[in-house]
Order: sequence, then structure tokens, then C-alpha cells
Amino acid sequence: MPAESGGNSGGYGPAVEKWVLDYRLKETNPLDLQVAFFKFGGSTFRAPNFEEIIAARIKQFRKLHKGGYPLILTTGGGKVHQVTRGMSEALGVSDAVFRESAGRALATQAHTIADLVGETGLYVEPGALDYITGGMLKDKIPVLSTIGPKYIDHAEIITNGGDRQYVSEIPQDKSDAHTLVIAHYFGQKRVIFGKVTRGGIWVVDPNVTENDGDMYLALQGQLHRLGYTENQRLAELTATDVLEGKICRLGGDNRTDHLAEDLALRYFLNPKSSVEQIRVVDITDPDQIQKAVEQHGSGRRSPFGSILLKA
Repeated sequence: MPAESGGNSGGYGPAVEKWVLDYRLKETNPLDLQVAFFKFGGSTFRAPNFEEIIAARIKQFRKLHKGGYPLILTTGGGKVHQVTRGMSEALGVSDAVFRESAGRALATQAHTIADLVGETGLYVEPGALDYITGGMLKDKIPVLSTIGPKYIDHAEIITNGGDRQYVSEIPQDKSDAHTLVIAHYFGQKRVIFGKVTRGGIWVVDPNVTENDGDMYLALQGQLHRLGYTENQRLAELTATDVLEGKICRLGGDNRTDHLAEDLALRYFLNPKSSVEQIRVVDITDPDQIQKAVEQHGSGRRSPFGSILLKA
């Protein structure tokens, strides 16, 4: 892949080279309606009270679905991915084996969510996306993990100068990218990311406090470097803003790709992608979830959560 200036993927360094990612699908299956396409972000599964959060959201989604709102759910990796990544790094496991394990981990998360939804929930295998229709969404809430390779013709990276570099697949550990490509497969314009994020996108991670010691001091330094005297929630910003370091994506777990993976942002920037908007909401806030689902079809840019636009 084209090198990013300074090797920075964490949002605190020189501007990155501008390139986009184009996953060419062999076919698409546009639904005849815009559904509430919701991803349980990985931070949900890392929260201390994740069981309560997930149980509350599933109860809410069942009620919304019964009220006539069609839903499709996807999941992030969270703790399962952390364990898989940690074991792979400690044991020196190959990237191929790690990513295969990561794919299984996502499938496990999706299976779990579908089971918790109950009779209305339906886990859909990566190779069975064409099974989903607008009519089926009246009765079921599909829960997905990844998009199967059978749907992908090829993928290419397109640089600013028009150069093209082919890549073979969407890595199984990149759940954000899978979610956006699946949304494009279904012709969806908007996606909702539910995260433990105190109301939306912030300049630095709002979950890191003074009790976190050196990490808190490091983020305070990044906050001041970005020109802020205190942390702020941002109502709107673009994928380009994120990639060029307008916010710091370093989190309490030391990962530098919080909010959305670089790969997903590159795909989101692709003008051929049907997805025009990502709304980031606080998954612990039932009011934000309610508004996000109820207003999803209209695409209204209402002042709750944060909205991520292409450019």
C-alpha cells in the first residue's frame, strides 16, 4: 500500500498521502429501502459493563423493529480481537492465520448478538448476503460479520496520481471496512457506528481520565498540539480530516486507529461507494440510539452524536 507520511495512522503527525480504496464487487444487491444499518463498535465489547449495554440495546432494537424500523446489524471485534491479536503477536503467528482467527472471532460476536436478539435475530453467513431482501427485513433482524470473498471481484488502491495497485482481500480483522463494503453491497447511503464514546467524536479519547496516568498526559499533550485547551465533541468532520490528523485516535488500549480503521476511511472516500455518511453515536445512550434509527432513512443532520462525511 502507499506509504503514509511519517508512518502515522493515529491522527497525530504529518498529513497522509491521499489515496482511496476501491473494492470491486462482482454483484450488488441494492435493497428497495434505506435501513438502519448499525454496527456494534468493538469498544462496546471492551466496556466494563458490556453485558448490560448489549442487553439494553438488543431490547431496544427489538422494540424498534416491532415498531416498523428495518435493521441490519454488524459487529466489531472488541475483547475477542484483542486476545486474538495478543496471542498472535506473542506466539509469532503469521498474518494469514491471525486474520483467519479474527474472522472467526467476528463470526462468534455476530452469532452471539443474533442469538440474544431471539426469534427475530438471524445470523447470516458471509457468503449468504444475497439471501437478505427488503421483504425479509420485515420479519428478521439480520446480524452479519464479514462479506464473503465470492462477492469481491478484486480490490485496487488508487493514488492521487491515478496509479493503481491490486490487493487480494479485505483483511478479516478490519470490521469497519467490512461493514462499509456490506452497506455498499446493499446500496445503503448511511451507516451508524455505536461506540462507547460519550456522545460522538472527540478531539481525543474522552474515556481516558486523570486516573490513567501517562496515557492521560499524552492525550493532553496531543490536545494542546491540535490547538485545543480542553477536549471537545465535534458535530461534523470528514474522513480526510481524520486521516490528516485533525483529531487524535490514540486510545486507552494504545491502539492508534480509534473511531474507524484507516482501511475503512480509505474505502469511504471512494466516490463509487454508496455510503455517504457515518453517524457515530454513544451506544450507552438510549436516546441517541432511538434518534439515530428513527431519523436514519431521512438522512437529517440533526445535532446529536457526530457525523462523518466523505470529504
